[in-house]
Amino acid sequence: MAYSRISVGILEEDYDAFLRLLQPDEKLTPKYRDWLKRTLAENKTCIDLGGVITDVIVTPEDFFKYCNALGLAVSYFNFEVYAIVRSNGG
Repeated sequence: MAYSRISVGILEEDYDAFLRLLQPDEKLTPKYRDWLKRTLAENKTCIDLGGVITDVIVTPEDFFKYCNALGLAVSYFNFEVYAIVRSNGG
């Protein structure tokens, strides 16, 4: 079975908004370029292992609406859950 990864994409212009929403969280580096470099390296590792990447772009507005609609805390965990939901057409 192939390894798969949902790669959560954040646009550079949205990064500061996510830092404000999700901090403190060690998964978001203070600088967008550092976060992007790590994300791309993780994706490359997956591909090198024969895996498949599913890219999901998340905006702060949509993520915030999702959390509010379901009564969820705005957290990195729920950010990843939201990406999974989106990757499955939700």
